[in-house]
Amino acid sequence: VILLLCMIWATNFAVIKEITAQPGVTFQLYAVSRFTVAAAVLLPELRTISSPQVMVRSIELGSWVAFGYIGQAIGLMTTTASKSCFICCLNVVFVSFVVGLTKRKLDPQTLIAACLAVFGVAFLELNGSQQFVIG
Repeated sequence: VILLLCMIWATNFAVIKEITAQPGVTFQLYAVSRFTVAAAVLLPELRTISSPQVMVRSIELGSWVAFGYIGQAIGLMTTTASKSCFICCLNVVFVSFVVGLTKRKLDPQTLIAACLAVFGVAFLELNGSQQFVIG
């Protein structure tokens, strides 16, 4: 099940790249359309929210997710879907660093894994060139 979900999630990058490549479709139009559909689907669940604080936190979280997807769409204008997918998967590295810094303990295994992931991104991103690609 997890493998299937990961495969479906990974198609997100190719779909965004393909949709925003269509004439007249900007990343703004794509983002508005995507989140309007999501809001319409979730609208009936508004009545089940337990408190105003939950509503405020939900709006905050949804805003961060929307900013993330908009950032992906902008990034996909300058790079390939496969590179974007791989780079976005590095959120695991960033999260582990943030946790390590907040707990003031960086595990050596975590550092090694993070370095391997960063080297993998560099290998993928440079793709034989001597300079980084914007995006």
